[in-house]
Amino acid sequence: MNKYLIQAIIQQATLDYVPVANTIYIDQTNDSDGRNGSFSKPYNSFSEFTIEDNYIYKIKGTYTTSTPISLVEKTAVTIGSYGLSLAKFDYTGADVFAVK
Repeated sequence: MNKYLIQAIIQQATLDYVPVANTIYIDQTNDSDGRNGSFSKPYNSFSEFTIEDNYIYKIKGTYTTSTPISLVEKTAVTIGSYGLSLAKFDYTGADVFAVK
């Protein structure tokens, strides 16, 4: 593995552990009790909370859902990824899915 690639992976992993106010973590593989959206106890679904203005929502791995996630009338909402791979949002619902 290339020295610079290793440094980039370490840097990304380090950045993921820095707590940021107003950040909610989502990991669909987390089936443990006591999920609260923190880095150590991420939610496993967007249905476990209400999307709020001025929040960052970080998804780990692939997030698959058939339920639309509404960002209508929301401001300063960021959806990103955490962990060593980029998140993939896989919408399988019948409705048109659009983000404004």
